[in-house]
Amino acid sequence: MCSYIGQIIFIGLMILCFGLTAGSLFSPGWYRNDQNQQTGILNCQYDNQYSQQYNNNKCNEWWKQQPSSTKAVIILMIIAILVELFAIGWGLASFCACCCRTKFLHGLPICGIIITILLVISMILFGVNHKINKTEGSLEDLDSVSYSFWIGIGATIVAIIATIVGAISAWFSSVLC
Repeated sequence: MCSYIGQIIFIGLMILCFGLTAGSLFSPGWYRNDQNQQTGILNCQYDNQYSQQYNNNKCNEWWKQQPSSTKAVIILMIIAILVELFAIGWGLASFCACCCRTKFLHGLPICGIIITILLVISMILFGVNHKINKTEGSLEDLDSVSYSFWIGIGATIVAIIATIVGAISAWFSSVLC
């Protein structure tokens, strides 16, 4: 019974972690400058007064100019999202595992640890290398982190808590309940 409660809490935390990670990744508030203008790490600003071809070329150039550390943050967060989805599925599937449920639940903290490591590395990478200088456009010297970074920090904290809950749930399944 105890492990079922832990399992439900773990799945809920993983859903919250998924929402925070995806919200952080896709929101437009990673960088901020002194004029409180913001931009994200995945969004290129389209200008409707120009053709789609011009905007596509502009965005391709924008992507090429992104620092490799920002590209690494994007890749790590996408992998974290995929592992979060796997962890949610694994947690749901573990309700159906009747004969090997104890062994099945040991995957929960493993998924949590992987997600935590991915998010910690991505937040550290961005936090250390977040200062960029734009030479073109309206966003000059984006040198402050903004709300998307803090949402990512929140996702990291939730992942740590989910890992602890997953470990306790796995322990309960093999020892007590």
